[in-house]
Amino acid sequence: MSRRTIGILMIILGILAFHLLGSQPETAAIWTTYINNKIYSDPVEVAGKVIFMGGNKGKKAYFLYEVDKDGKVSAESVKLPVLPYQPIGFAKRVVIADKSNMIRGFSVPGLNLEWESGAAQPIALEPLKIGKDKILVSSGRNFIFCLDNETGKPVWDHQFSKTLVNFAADEIVACITGYTDLKEPSWSLTGHSTENGELLWTYEEPVSGDKPLFIQGLCLTTTASGQLIILNQRTGQAVYRHSATGLKAIQLLDDRLILLAAGGSRVVSLSLMTGDSWTTTMNSAFTGAAKYGNSLLLSNKKSVRCVNANTGALFWDRNLGDIYNAFPFRKGIFITHKDSFFDRSTYGSYLSVESGTPIWTTYGKSIFQKPVVTSQGDLVVAYNGMIRMLPSPRGSSSGQIDFPDSGKAVDKIEFWKEETASASEKIEPDSVSAKQQPEPEESSAPSQKPIDKGSTDKKPETKKPFIPDDQIEEPGWVTDKP
Repeated sequence: MSRRTIGILMIILGILAFHLLGSQPETAAIWTTYINNKIYSDPVEVAGKVIFMGGNKGKKAYFLYEVDKDGKVSAESVKLPVLPYQPIGFAKRVVIADKSNMIRGFSVPGLNLEWESGAAQPIALEPLKIGKDKILVSSGRNFIFCLDNETGKPVWDHQFSKTLVNFAADEIVACITGYTDLKEPSWSLTGHSTENGELLWTYEEPVSGDKPLFIQGLCLTTTASGQLIILNQRTGQAVYRHSATGLKAIQLLDDRLILLAAGGSRVVSLSLMTGDSWTTTMNSAFTGAAKYGNSLLLSNKKSVRCVNANTGALFWDRNLGDIYNAFPFRKGIFITHKDSFFDRSTYGSYLSVESGTPIWTTYGKSIFQKPVVTSQGDLVVAYNGMIRMLPSPRGSSSGQIDFPDSGKAVDKIEFWKEETASASEKIEPDSVSAKQQPEPEESSAPSQKPIDKGSTDKKPETKKPFIPDDQIEEPGWVTDKP
């Protein structure tokens, strides 16, 4: 045997050994089934059934699928000619809007078409759920309208004089509008009533076009220069401003806000309880984060690291090859990953904050969607049409998402009030380095201070609610319908 042949065999054996030794052991599934189409949406649980959207883009044929607890595809919707957005679940119904102008409501169980409604123009933005019974949909770039999920009839509508860039909903509907034909587009933020669409307030300073985040009466966004601002949802008044620029608000996890800086390679973690923050630099692009108790999981394109949520000190760090997506899940994070670019198998793994070893792993040939917790276990769907039920982790109550270490859900977080807040003096630099837990270091980054307040050298003895107790007058309903 020639040296060249021996060399080729050694390379092949090395690659095989790498994959065999590096692969995750697969967790035995409760059941596995398939559909003969691709899956394009995350699954949602409605009335004890799991609903997702699949189809064939080449044939322009899309369907909603209903799967029962035993893995049987119990219902399939009528054919939909246009690719829909993510399905939105209600108590006994799922609603979808497509990218042309149609909105449809389907009953669950059965996926029978109950109603359909059409917008005057294409639906350019992802629809939103408002409260427990309404859906918010855009029409073109100048209209939004609210529909009742039971009848599909419009509840209210609102027209903008500027182009609608983005929107989000909580206690109010926050809309970002502006002019797109300018050399440097400028966006403004407005707050609208969820009851009738009435304009409640306008924030005058230019903001970014990113979707606002919400928590307990607060609206979080960034200015055009990338400064974090926190607004009172009811009044639109700014109650906090971070002095650093170039930030992008990405994710809100309990009391911690995750921001990106330096083009997405630098992560900033800001506490909404104290105003303290720390930063760390990722070795590749950020893909997602999750928080459980006092631990924070940060995922990038190559690895997942677990750090102390308050200080950024490293607990563990695991390299997982190539990571394609990441979602908060149970006590940790769910990721789709491969050992390497050459690996034909794709892994869907659930990692808890306790260690870098997956609680469960499933194999596939394509990217996995966000899993859903059911009464039978953890249901995972993959782009190639695979549907799989995995057993619930030990110690997890069936159908219930695990809550922080206290053993119960945190119903209310007492945020620091701007009059008594103690802002951190500076953003701290990377507190995550090698395989140890270093102490936070000082940095020359800009300090952060509450707006329009005096000295904050002393920390408050007690935490008070973040938002003042003033109330706004509740507007009435409109009578005009689109």
